Amino acid sequence: MEPQLENEQTIIKQCRSGDLHAFNKIYQQYFDGLYRTAYRMLGNREDADDAIQIAFIKLNKAISNFRSEAKLSTYIYRILFNVCYDLHRKKTVNERIGDREPIFNPQNELQIHLDEAICALPDKMRACFVLFAIEGFKQDEIAEMLDISIGTVKAHIFQAKNKLKQALKGELAAI
Repeated sequence: MEPQLENEQTIIKQCRSGDLHAFNKIYQQYFDGLYRTAYRMLGNREDADDAIQIAFIKLNKAISNFRSEAKLSTYIYRILFNVCYDLHRKKTVNERIGDREPIFNPQNELQIHLDEAICALPDKMRACFVLFAIEGFKQDEIAEMLDISIGTVKAHIFQAKNKLKQALKGELAAI
């Protein structure tokens, strides 16, 4: 889970006035988590790089509209997920399957199968699972990021765990 920026409101005000140093603080704070999430959502480095770049451009343009009702991290992740969904929709199914790169060390077969199983989850389910199980966000934060109910988040996480268990049953038996 991303720690909140120190003096977040001050940094946001500085960004609104065009302070690139302040915007760089936001970039440095959130880049790693956003990149891991984009990579998990899109399956390859090139698309994850594109998603991060687009998300930060959109954030820079939209920061003046940020109303501080939510945490900045929630706002940034919501932008990122919208970008990921748009990029994902633009690709054909064959392009998406052919572009997948192993996220883990390819020498570990169980990790490869886990990665493939996560990538095979439906978009919103994958997003909920990645944010909860991998990035460590709370379910209420995920609901806010994805603009869905907490009940939907819980259901997606539960269903994702079940689908992953089923997908990995054969792999675990082989160990």
